[in-house]
Amino acid sequence: MTGVDTAALYRAHGDRLRRFLASRVGEDGADDLLQEVFLKVHLHLPELAEGAHLRGWIYQIARNAAVDHQRRRRPTAELPAALAEDLPDDRSPWHDAIVAGLRHFVDALPAPDAEALRRVELDGESQIAFGRAVGLSPSGARSRVQRARRRLHDALRGCCDLTFDAYGTVVTCCEEAGCRAG
Repeated sequence: MTGVDTAALYRAHGDRLRRFLASRVGEDGADDLLQEVFLKVHLHLPELAEGAHLRGWIYQIARNAAVDHQRRRRPTAELPAALAEDLPDDRSPWHDAIVAGLRHFVDALPAPDAEALRRVELDGESQIAFGRAVGLSPSGARSRVQRARRRLHDALRGCCDLTFDAYGTVVTCCEEAGCRAG
């Protein structure tokens, strides 16, 4: 949006916006959040479409900032070690067998796809860490992992008769005749 000055917006909306933020997060956090809100307004104002409802847009930024502030302040506590030891393993009892079976399919994929799935899906590395390690941007890493997942899915579909539950979890898997992955 052109022709709108951030300082003028601050003069027009700053006091009311500060009261709004104080009602959401308290007096202590309102000033910091107000600065955060107007920094975002200043940075993103050129992207705002002509004719957009400016006041509503600013208040939406403020609401989101207040919610984020509350989330950051939410207290968290460490689980006592004695309780943590008693937690059940949330993995399926067949997890290790499934991973071993999937490795055959993963190994049959093109090398970049196989590496992406091994590191992210089987070894538990984050997509961002994987991307850094292989020289990809975060979006490039996500794309590579998604493409590899699609190819793995297609390979599994071509070799196995899969049945899924309502949540997308494999319920049954029967190998079809002529499967060469295992």
